[in-house]
Amino acid sequence: ATGFGTVESGRQTGGMSKTWVVNSGNPRPSHAAMDGETVPIDEDFSNGMKWPGAGSDVDEVAGCQCSVIINYGQ
Repeated sequence: ATGFGTVESGRQTGGMSKTWVVNSGNPRPSHAAMDGETVPIDEDFSNGMKWPGAGSDVDEVAGCQCSVIINYGQ
């Protein structure tokens, strides 16, 4: 729910892109590889998720501590 709220509020306030942020000291290898990945706000990240935790694959979302930040401007 936090990822959705962050992205939706960013979209509504003019956010241009979003960045995947790893917060865990021991992240999944797939998430570690995405740390810092930035995509346009309306596109999915390279793992197919709209934001951390937005997926149906339990192996990718259970216990995930990643977050998303919204980037404004160019």
